[in-house]
Amino acid sequence: MIRPRAVTLALLLAAGLAAPLPAAPADPPDSPDAASARVPVLVEMFTAHNCPNSPAGEDILTRLERTQPVEGVQVVPLAFHVPYWDSPSWKDPFAHTHNQWRQNQYAKRSKSGDVHTPQFVIDGDTGVTGRSEGSVKKAIAKAAKAPKASIRLELRPTRDDDPPRTVRIGIDFAGIPAELRGPGGREAEILLAVAERNLVTDLGGGKNKGVHLEQTGVVRSWMPLGHVNAQGDAIFPPEHLVTLDPSWKLSDLTAVIWVQQKPAGAIVALGTLALGN
Repeated sequence: MIRPRAVTLALLLAAGLAAPLPAAPADPPDSPDAASARVPVLVEMFTAHNCPNSPAGEDILTRLERTQPVEGVQVVPLAFHVPYWDSPSWKDPFAHTHNQWRQNQYAKRSKSGDVHTPQFVIDGDTGVTGRSEGSVKKAIAKAAKAPKASIRLELRPTRDDDPPRTVRIGIDFAGIPAELRGPGGREAEILLAVAERNLVTDLGGGKNKGVHLEQTGVVRSWMPLGHVNAQGDAIFPPEHLVTLDPSWKLSDLTAVIWVQQKPAGAIVALGTLALGN
């Protein structure tokens, strides 16, 4: 886990350890909250500033996040920057070996074993080359047809003894129903990422020197929170602390929590929350 300094994010994890979130009233189709009814699909992109093809992948991910072009779907972007393209003339400031490890886990599971950038993985299940936006959209639409368990998140009031700018998140996740666990039941892991959008980088060196990048969903940190056993029960601590670097812009940060079958398998639950609300 990357451990930058300063601001603290407190996660209150409900899963039977806190009162469930109250049911929200139904929203009319044209209301701002109606978007929450869309099916969330996690779109991971493995990328690197020095890869010649990665600017095109960054453009695709940014368009997907800004335009949400797949009907009935909420695209949840996570850009994992990997360090193996780094050079003496330019080191990707968002790259981390933890991200490379995650990409390698997908490669071990796939038949081809390919590792490349940009590389999209849709809902943990479908890998797509980062140069075909149409193929990415088709994979997103297909993934949206698979059922997911529900994760509900809410911002909760801070306490008097909380550090400055602390954010508390309530998470309501009861586990994975039998129909989503597969034959014999599969264990899963519960993961958290903090991602930042609206980032702009002008590359000052490397293979893409001079390129202007507009980036979204850049993973600032990610970590496991717990797991789901073969019976579908969620097991994770009642409280978890995440440290946020003060250079990250709070209004552009999103917490993404997802449940993924082991090893590096399909995503069976997904929830997001804007931290700057």
